[in-house]
Amino acid sequence: MVESVIERSRSRSRSHECKSESHERVGCRVLYVPPELTGVLIGRGGESINAMCRETGARIEVAREDAGAADRPVTITGSPEAVDRAVRAVKKIVDSEKRPPQEQRKVMQVAGAFVGMIIGRGGENVKAMSRESGAKIEVSRDDGDRDADRNVTITGTAESIEKATQLIEDVIGNRAGASDDDRSDAEALPDPPPGFEVSEHEEWLFNAKTEEFFNKKTGAFAWLNTSTGMFCPIREGVRHDDLELISGTAVAVASSDNKSAPKTVVIPDLHRVAQALKAPFDHVDAPASMIGVFGCSAGDGPGVPVDQAARTFHERLVRRIASWRSAWFDQAWFGALTGAMMDVAGENGVLPLAAVALLVGRKVIAASAPGARACLMAGASSDACTAVVPMEVNGSVCCFQQLPATSPGVADTLCIPIALIAGVSTLDDNVTCASVSRSLFQRRPRAAAVALLRAARQAGSAGPLAAATACLGGRKVLVAEESPDVGRKAVKEKMKQSKVRVRQILLRFWSGKGAQPINPVTRKPITRKVEEAEVQMLDVLDKLLAENSANFACICKALSECGSAMRGGADNGDLGWLDQAKVAALAKAKGQPGGPKSVVQSSVPVAVVKVAFELEKGELSDLVVSELGVHLVQRTG
Repeated sequence: MVESVIERSRSRSRSHECKSESHERVGCRVLYVPPELTGVLIGRGGESINAMCRETGARIEVAREDAGAADRPVTITGSPEAVDRAVRAVKKIVDSEKRPPQEQRKVMQVAGAFVGMIIGRGGENVKAMSRESGAKIEVSRDDGDRDADRNVTITGTAESIEKATQLIEDVIGNRAGASDDDRSDAEALPDPPPGFEVSEHEEWLFNAKTEEFFNKKTGAFAWLNTSTGMFCPIREGVRHDDLELISGTAVAVASSDNKSAPKTVVIPDLHRVAQALKAPFDHVDAPASMIGVFGCSAGDGPGVPVDQAARTFHERLVRRIASWRSAWFDQAWFGALTGAMMDVAGENGVLPLAAVALLVGRKVIAASAPGARACLMAGASSDACTAVVPMEVNGSVCCFQQLPATSPGVADTLCIPIALIAGVSTLDDNVTCASVSRSLFQRRPRAAAVALLRAARQAGSAGPLAAATACLGGRKVLVAEESPDVGRKAVKEKMKQSKVRVRQILLRFWSGKGAQPINPVTRKPITRKVEEAEVQMLDVLDKLLAENSANFACICKALSECGSAMRGGADNGDLGWLDQAKVAALAKAKGQPGGPKSVVQSSVPVAVVKVAFELEKGELSDLVVSELGVHLVQRTG
């Protein structure tokens, strides 16, 4: 008798036997079927039960559902032979639908650093644990990131799963394993590194300076997750020395004394910030940088002041990243950014009007609160560049992009363009991408930021705006001016050069404070604001790039507001030779009284000098802003 069917035979005396009109003997049997199987027994529209009646010659009736009954009675009547056939048919259907009890299954998430301990050499450890526990243990394959957490799937009975779990936790040090007395004398414990002392946790030594734990049995380094009480492996960050971040910002405000003017923040090295905060950060890949734009909320609510948000956001972000010292999943980075925004919002819960991009190793993660916009782009060139599709996380719009690992000499052709804007703007990602991609692929981020503001103005944005653009890509490699066969020697000589010759176009601006500057060429006062000067210089840059700088001298004579514009001919805008040694002496003597008399104030701003020594011969610079105005520089010698 199958377990799913409970049969009760009704013995009837000869006097109670049912007889048909032909006086044949009639049998009657009742089977009790689990209610979940009666639907299969009856079939759609009674199709199954009617077919059984025709095939067996018996009458089969399923009782109506009774809320108080555990099983449903199925009454079978007919000749003894027909009843037997019907009983077998019903049992066959019930048996075919019967499911064996499913094995239980448990999935553990284990840090990548501990996977080798679990598997063992040639799989010895995992096989031994399977034999000892009686459960099946499977470790998921890695996806190329050895530090990422891995899934360990345990299948078996509840008892075997519990035993296997205990064995795995013993291996990774989360549960007390065998005592020291159980070890053979031949087994040597790992030597503790200096700085580690006995802690309240029996198996772990603790270094108060680094806040790290050392397992006396396994030699593993870990940090204690106080929220769960679990020890987690400490990840070692990877340096990507082939990458660099170039960034530029631009701000457009209605007036210079606007206290709620938007702000831009660029933190090129978050590791230094963490060091200043005494926060652990060695688990984070390098380079690690942050760029952000912060604006004033357009609503009437008690939003976070712009200065406060811009001043404190990077600290909140660093502390969040420092609080988890194991490997980070890509989705977790979204939580770090949006969580930092909520930290800045504080008790009032109003998110700051901000767009922030976090760059960690080869990854870029961006998030923007309502009123701001973050756009990441992908593509091998400006013509093929498209915006990455964003997603919503914790009330913010987030996006993610990763730069693939490439061989040397190839990485410098790939990059991730980034665009951020804060303020009332109607730009969509397609317009943003079209506005900034060309300048970013040319590695002129300031020009890209100005182009983004120009596009926002053309789209009807009239209020204060802040834009920041950046590009994560391969480091710029100096190219030898000599023939290719000179090779590395020429590159080294170029890097050692101490003098360069440049020319410039200068457009001055007035901040609205202090003495109004005078154009030395026309002797007229300057009235334009910095936004106007930058947009005008962007138009000049676009024209020179289109003409391969052929009319630099002519444009300089017509527009430049520098005395060098009147030199005449091809020398228009020429600043002469800049000496790196003299510039260094000026920088060292700046602000120091009693310096050598030969050191005089340079007429060339430091920002221009810095850019000059980064240019190739004939190359045009990005837009450069100094205390004099907006510069466009070209190296000529």
